[in-house]
Amino acid sequence: MMDEIRLELFIFDTELGDDRLDQLTRTLMRDLCDLGAESVEKTPGREIPKGAKGLESILVGGLTLSVLPEFMPKLVEFLQVWVQRPNTRTVKIKTKNGIEVEFTPQKRMTTDEIAEFVKKLDAPQILRP
Repeated sequence: MMDEIRLELFIFDTELGDDRLDQLTRTLMRDLCDLGAESVEKTPGREIPKGAKGLESILVGGLTLSVLPEFMPKLVEFLQVWVQRPNTRTVKIKTKNGIEVEFTPQKRMTTDEIAEFVKKLDAPQILRP
């Protein structure tokens, strides 16, 4: 069995208050579990990730999830649809080895870009002795 990939997922929304963002984060957590993520946990704190485009007024919700490499295309497709409703959302995924991808309503990843992203994520597992 392949090793799980651990991801941090940050939700940005320019129009939500704390309570609504918390509710949205919990709903996303449930959706990701239903979709097939191995584990999903709410990330404590509200720290805006380094390099995030934004002002202090943008609130951040965070999740940590573990997924199998074969789950990644399904996750990417889901997030690309999820950020569309409403189109004030942005989701950023970060890995512990520094790979990042951002999902916005304005840009969709192509099938080739998704495959390349998944390949990058899985590379450390393949290179293990």
